[in-house]
Amino acid sequence: VCSSDLASGRMSLAVAVEAIKVRTRRFAKQQRTWLKRFRASERSLWIDAQNEAESAWPERVQEWLLHRSRTMDSPSPT
Repeated sequence: VCSSDLASGRMSLAVAVEAIKVRTRRFAKQQRTWLKRFRASERSLWIDAQNEAESAWPERVQEWLLHRSRTMDSPSPT
């Protein structure tokens, strides 16, 4: 949806609103898909902000970073 299409009359307001709704839903789905893949990755840390106190986050990040650095330093099995 281009604002010039709406301003020039090539697109009605109703069509523009529907196009925006469709594109917004599509974008939201892309975000959900990306976050689902990101969350499943062992290379990421997911903090549940609704169920974990904010004061606990720094310690969780430090532990995750320490664990991650140890596994990166370990020789990979060949």
